[in-house]
Amino acid sequence: MKNFYYKVAELIKEFKQFMKENWHHVAIQEVKTNGKSDMFVGNDIQIEAIIKLGPISREKVIVEIVYGKENGNELENINTIYMENVEKNYRWGLSL
Repeated sequence: MKNFYYKVAELIKEFKQFMKENWHHVAIQEVKTNGKSDMFVGNDIQIEAIIKLGPISREKVIVEIVYGKENGNELENINTIYMENVEKNYRWGLSL
């Protein structure tokens, strides 16, 4: 059992090191939406994001949309929702 925990710890260490060494490759290339700047509750919206990951596999990444109510320069009632990987490489999408 001790060897099992050692192996798990080693895998976590390797994963964290890999992500640390390659995170600089991650970039938001493009975000598209059919929404307007003044959206209201109940409006439909589609969002598409193209994210470059470099050597990081898409299975290791979660892409989220952060949304809330604008109040001046602040965002209130903040929520997040996961986007779905809709293409094998870089494209994530969401329809609300």
